[in-house]
Amino acid sequence: MAGAHGISVGDLELIHPNIPEPSQMAKSAAGYLVISNEGSRDDRLIGIETPIAAVAELHMTEHGSDGVARMIRQDGIDIPAGEIVALEPGGYHIMLMGLTTTLTEGELHPVTFIFEHAGRIETEFVIDPPGGGDHSHHDHSGVMPDAGSTTDTARITARLGPWIARADVQTPGRDANARFDGFDGTRFIIRTGTQEHGQGRAHGTSHGG
Repeated sequence: MAGAHGISVGDLELIHPNIPEPSQMAKSAAGYLVISNEGSRDDRLIGIETPIAAVAELHMTEHGSDGVARMIRQDGIDIPAGEIVALEPGGYHIMLMGLTTTLTEGELHPVTFIFEHAGRIETEFVIDPPGGGDHSHHDHSGVMPDAGSTTDTARITARLGPWIARADVQTPGRDANARFDGFDGTRFIIRTGTQEHGQGRAHGTSHGG
């Protein structure tokens, strides 16, 4: 796995922007990251710019009754004050269409994230090992054609632990003795006594499984 990286600008922290390595013939790829808003003002991710793709869009994965995952274009993704939003396989993600170069594990490629209030934040995508999310079988109806995330578990656990443990993000009806016990790369682990539960993340993400 490529090393975790990130950048903090003002109240926002962008944690491990990454692209799982696509096949050498791929015309599209998906990008992921975790965004933390430590301020008192809501913000919104409204765009992405990168020279590695002709088009970069924000998408949400929706699974139809036919079992086909469809990518729904989003105008933006809300980043509420004091909260953390994960862009990950099966949920919000960045769709990179019309790749302009091959992407190889370990490489770094420039990317600019554009926020409604924070403005432009320049950083880099790291190319992670393959396997984060195969978009070759997804239906991109309504978006341009040809156009499990491998985040660093220890870093995410350390970063999200205090947040998920705060009283204002407790799951309704949750055991008062429940405690955050880590992040396994796909879900929060919440333990109550000897039991373990997968806790889904906020803002459209799914339960692990």
